[in-house]
Amino acid sequence: MEPFLLASLAALLLIAAVSDYRRYTIPNWISLAILALFALHTAVTAPPFRLFALDLLGTALIFAGGFVLFVRGMFGGGDLKLLSSVAVWVGFVSLPRFLLVTALAGGLLALLILVIRWLRSSDGRIHDQRVPYGIAIAAAGLDYCLSHASLTLG
Repeated sequence: MEPFLLASLAALLLIAAVSDYRRYTIPNWISLAILALFALHTAVTAPPFRLFALDLLGTALIFAGGFVLFVRGMFGGGDLKLLSSVAVWVGFVSLPRFLLVTALAGGLLALLILVIRWLRSSDGRIHDQRVPYGIAIAAAGLDYCLSHASLTLG
């Protein structure tokens, strides 16, 4: 069951990344589906309550920090929902790696996009400074899926 759930999570992350790339939006149904998968995963694995509560605390902290960025216009609402829904999967213990991979992927993504836009610009200016950060979040989520799939299968 676990490999199926991880594969489903990975598929949803890929859909989110493609949607953010094409339209700069991440549909709400994707984050809701990720949460529904997590509920199924929790029902199947039945983690100890203390661990489950700690994971929810980590997700709440991620949401709170992301909400501050959202209010300041530095983060999109879809990004916040995707980050939070994946954070509940990742769990408190793995949050540092998840956030590090998200930040590194986001930095590389932003640099690549800005260079491409600069090269395509006729006046040497970058007019569109948006970055589809859902791609970076999805990359970090896929990193989680791959690391846990190897644990599950191996």
